[in-house]
Amino acid sequence: MTSLFAQTITHATQFMKADRATLFVIEEAKEEESGKQLWGMITHGETPREEIRIPLTTGVAGHAARTGEVVNVENAYLDNRFNASVDFQGGYVTKAILCAPILDFKGKIVGVLEVINKKDGGVFGKKDEELLQMMNVKIGQAITKCTKWNGEVVRHNAELLAAVSRKEKLEKEVAEEKAIFATVLAIKNAEIEQERQKEKGLESEVRSCGEKSELN
Repeated sequence: MTSLFAQTITHATQFMKADRATLFVIEEAKEEESGKQLWGMITHGETPREEIRIPLTTGVAGHAARTGEVVNVENAYLDNRFNASVDFQGGYVTKAILCAPILDFKGKIVGVLEVINKKDGGVFGKKDEELLQMMNVKIGQAITKCTKWNGEVVRHNAELLAAVSRKEKLEKEVAEEKAIFATVLAIKNAEIEQERQKEKGLESEVRSCGEKSELN
């Protein structure tokens, strides 16, 4: 999935003539957190640089992911949906934003693609909105296939792990049965040896009695 992200945002940055791009997918939050999150990767120029996680309720990307709307912002700092924390952390200045939802085969929103700051210093227009939505159709198909493949890999690994676990359990049971059999056999052999010793002792006593009788 990371490789898909890197290729997609690099291509989006070039194709949309943007300074940066971020591809987000919707994921369930960790147990200690509440609600869903957007997980994504950001380009600096045309190079994927860092991963990012934000709540689904945050920012322009969160708005597009929740509503399914295409969001075109000419001046980020004049839009109350804009989350400036990323700028503050990295020392970047976001101006223009274009963000559109990504849908799977069933029309469900699975993520968003966001491009930031046109390289010519202008704003994103209607043509850019159409181009981004066209890109997102292909990205949605790729993400769906990748997610399905990852799910199959996880399922296969789970089945393999279960098979290994069953094998180990069976081997343990066989080893325990062998140990029990060996113990029973050792006890039985000890009992047989005791019987032999008793028989030898009786034979010795009989011979001794016979010898005494002959002497008398």
